[in-house]
Amino acid sequence: MTEPNQPRPHATVGVPQPVTSQPMPTPMPDTLLGAQATAMAEARAAAGGRGSDPLSRPYTLPSRGLWYPPGHRGQVFISPTRGEQEEVLAGMEDGAAAMVSLRHVVGQVVDLNGITLDQLMLEDWPALLLHLLAYSAGDDRVFLAPVCPKPRGCGKASNQTRALGDMECVELRLAAPGESPTWPQPIEETEEDEELAILAEICGDIEGTTEAIVDPSAVVEPFTAEPLKLTGDKVTWRYLRMSDLTIAEDFAQRTDSTSTKPGTKLNNVLLALHTVTLNGSKPGLVGAYSWIKRTPSEALTHYRRQIERRSFGYSMRPRFKCRCGHSFRAELPLDGSLFRGGRS
Repeated sequence: MTEPNQPRPHATVGVPQPVTSQPMPTPMPDTLLGAQATAMAEARAAAGGRGSDPLSRPYTLPSRGLWYPPGHRGQVFISPTRGEQEEVLAGMEDGAAAMVSLRHVVGQVVDLNGITLDQLMLEDWPALLLHLLAYSAGDDRVFLAPVCPKPRGCGKASNQTRALGDMECVELRLAAPGESPTWPQPIEETEEDEELAILAEICGDIEGTTEAIVDPSAVVEPFTAEPLKLTGDKVTWRYLRMSDLTIAEDFAQRTDSTSTKPGTKLNNVLLALHTVTLNGSKPGLVGAYSWIKRTPSEALTHYRRQIERRSFGYSMRPRFKCRCGHSFRAELPLDGSLFRGGRS
């Protein structure tokens, strides 16, 4: 379960290649190859984006392709699962083994439009899974069954089926000339006011999709964090991609560290994977992790919040209201259990 003051799960699990060897993609096409890729993507979209599968349909990821190779634009093509994939999903367990099977299924039914699954940003991964789940189920709704936490709640699971349009999601868009940016968001220094959230539910407020307007100069990796509190350390960081997930899963399995609560080993490894430079030097994963273990908690919280303010895509900790009356947030799983729940 995700704890307070932690970047949303979809912003903290997954990875590209080691930070010292990854070239930083440019956000806009500036070459003939990029222009050709754009033309191909637009032509394919105009044709319905069907590719080799007549049932596939286009979907634009929340990132809008801002950190993908030039011309990608964040568009992928999703086909519904068939019986072959259903058998794999139904037989999956939880954890790392399930993620291996899920990647295999995604590779069969999703055309990533020229990028590999390892290159997919972790912010886009939940959106891809939720839309694949909804499309395969035949509508734009997903079945969710979170457990109401004790002691304030009843401890029981309940049907919380939701339309995709009612789930909190931040989609990015580059600002037009003269348009004022609305992203990144301010750093939140206080915890969510639960009473205000409950009143919003009572009034029928729906989270839904928010369009965040991005200054083109704000999308170039790595990002420069403010000097950290207490230590004054100067850090640059990048987003995580799906290839990072392999490293995180291997570490979690070997150390028996499954919790992503701030201060745990796995959370610190994820924070280290974000880190590109430290006080002007490239520490690598081992160096970044060693630095994190020595750094005061207040400075690490400041670092995490700066990463969180640039999060986007679907919130994987939506708020639910149980039949017992308790209002709570619950983490949505990124493994096969989300798909199994949609078929139970």
